[in-house]
Amino acid sequence: MTNKGLFYNLLRHIQENIWVYIMSILFLCTGIVLGIYAVKYMNTNNRGDLSSYFMNFVKTLGEKPINNKIIMIQTIKNNIPMLIIIFLLGFTMVGLPVILFIDMIKGFTIGFSFSFIISTMGAKGAILGLISIIPQNIFYVPCIVICSAIAMDTSLKKIKGHIDKHGFTQNNLVENKAYLAFFLFMICIAMLGVLVEGYITPSMIKHILT
Repeated sequence: MTNKGLFYNLLRHIQENIWVYIMSILFLCTGIVLGIYAVKYMNTNNRGDLSSYFMNFVKTLGEKPINNKIIMIQTIKNNIPMLIIIFLLGFTMVGLPVILFIDMIKGFTIGFSFSFIISTMGAKGAILGLISIIPQNIFYVPCIVICSAIAMDTSLKKIKGHIDKHGFTQNNLVENKAYLAFFLFMICIAMLGVLVEGYITPSMIKHILT
């Protein structure tokens, strides 16, 4: 399947399943809000410990050379397995609620991280937060939303009995090939975010800190 065909099918899928995309975005935004409030109502002792750890990390990042390879490997571990889990959940009848929960967790990490950096470093933290969180999430967030919507749609079809219970038909095989192609394409897009987070974002943060 060509990239043009993938884009065309994706646009058609969005038009036909807009409410699934809205649900994914809604839970992602809910997670962001919960993350912000989690920082606001965090226990003083926990906040102090986390702030100390974060400031030590910031100091180390500003003074020592950046190991981009290690950052990139860790970034892959943090993001790609999430897309793979969402992909697998699309084949199950309990996929929808679990996928929405994953969306909320992703939103929570974004909201918590951004809010915590600002609360710890003030105005400088706002700039640092934008630079450290926004660039890679320009790739991650659309990937999460699109993958979640496609997986939830597949899961709903399974619930509604659109998939043959006695085995894969030729039509089902074609659908699953298209489903796999979408996810492989989204993983490639997510890898662009990995490259940004592994090589560009650390350099920008180090520039701000120094």
